[in-house]
Amino acid sequence: MFTRSRSRLNRPEEEEDRLEDDGQGAGEGSQPDMQPSEILNLCRAEMQGVLQNELADINEKLSALMLNMPAPQNLQSRGGMSMKIKPQIYDGKEEWEPYRAQFELIAQKERWDDDQKAAMLGASLKGQALTLLTELGPDMSYHDLLEALEIRFGSRHQTTRYLALLQTRVQGADEDVRTFHQAIKDLVRRAWPDARGGAAEDTAIFHFARGLGDARLCELVLGASPKTMANALNDAVRMEAVLQWNNCEGITAYLRVNFQLSSSEVQPARSGSGNNKKKERTDGEKIGGKRRAVDSGGPIVKDVRSNLVRDEPISFRSVFPK
Repeated sequence: MFTRSRSRLNRPEEEEDRLEDDGQGAGEGSQPDMQPSEILNLCRAEMQGVLQNELADINEKLSALMLNMPAPQNLQSRGGMSMKIKPQIYDGKEEWEPYRAQFELIAQKERWDDDQKAAMLGASLKGQALTLLTELGPDMSYHDLLEALEIRFGSRHQTTRYLALLQTRVQGADEDVRTFHQAIKDLVRRAWPDARGGAAEDTAIFHFARGLGDARLCELVLGASPKTMANALNDAVRMEAVLQWNNCEGITAYLRVNFQLSSSEVQPARSGSGNNKKKERTDGEKIGGKRRAVDSGGPIVKDVRSNLVRDEPISFRSVFPK
């Protein structure tokens, strides 16, 4: 290619010599038609055209060569951005199955092989989980490490323990219905890791309703016959609100009977009137003078009881908020 370029580049010189010879021959008989400067400009223009054609050919061949050249693996782009995700530390106190799922997702995105997985997983262990490395030795494979962690911390090898916890799990005194619902779901999933729906769902619904702190709420949820745990939660939250409202109405009736108050005397107080404030004081004196204890009715009754014990006037606006 470059030999051909030299031959093309030498043509203007040959052409110039030929023109000079023609000019000399013509000079014997007549005057030359072109001046030397014009001939030189013509040669330069022809040389520039040849150079441009050769450069275009070279650029075309270089572009084709770069397109066919494979890129190095470590320089390949991943969605236009470099992703470097580091796994979290695992100490054996958290659930093993969710951690393994997260680790496998990171390994897939980072394109780790089994040796890299073993190194990264071993470097992410801490506490009780770290002691497994000394038992396996330095020649362990990724699958050996996974199997050891599964046996030690996996739910599949602790089903008896989770079944026992499920049988004794009840709602705590300060535990709301939603938190208790999630706790039952977690225990059922650990007790039956391969179960999906069907009998496992029915068992979870039964233990959720059985463990509710309010016996009446337990009866209502079981009587509604929910098909899924989500339906059981919705029924429990709705019925709990109804029971709390009924307790408020029960307190009102209780005060009417035991403290000999009329219907107008147990109505919520309204602010902005001196007569209403005086009315509240009168109601409080009547109730405080009786010194009667209220034995049941939930948190609203506890507020009434505390006011009775302190012998303070009761504002029914605070007891029965709008």
